[in-house]
Amino acid sequence: MSRRFSSEELHYLRNQVPIRQLIENHFDNPAGSEGRYRCPRCHRNDANINAPHNLLRCFDCAENFNPIEVTMHVLGLDFVESVNWLMKRYPMPMTGSSDIPASRQSSPPAKQKPAAPADRMTDLSTRLSSLEKKVFYIAAQLEKVLASLSE
Repeated sequence: MSRRFSSEELHYLRNQVPIRQLIENHFDNPAGSEGRYRCPRCHRNDANINAPHNLLRCFDCAENFNPIEVTMHVLGLDFVESVNWLMKRYPMPMTGSSDIPASRQSSPPAKQKPAAPADRMTDLSTRLSSLEKKVFYIAAQLEKVLASLSE
C-alpha cells in the first residue's frame, strides 16, 4: 500500500531524526575503535557520521545515507515501509511543542496574530483588576500581622 508523505514529514525524518542514535540504538552498529560504522551498503567498517548534515558517509563506496536510506538498506525495506518504520519510532513533534533544539529546526515558529486593541484593553483591564485584588488582600494580611506584633 503506497502513501504520500508530506514534505514536512520527509524533511523531519531526513534532517531531525539523529542518525547516530538511529544506527547505534536500532541497528546494532556501534562505532568501532576508530569511530567508524559498518556501511549499510558495502558492509565495510569505513563509514562515519557527518553530524551537521545528519548523514552517514561511507568512504569505501563513496555514498551518503540519510536516516531513511539507512533504514531501507539495513532492514531491506522499500521507501514507504522505511518511512513508516521511522515514523513509529520517531514521531514528528506537534507544532509548537517540539523537542528539537531551535538550532536544528528548519523554520521559526509562526507568530501569533496580535490581538485587536479592544481585546487587548479588555484583557489588560481584567488583569489589572485581578492584580488590585491581590494587592488589597496582601495589604490586609500585612495589617493583621503588624497588629498582632504590636500587641
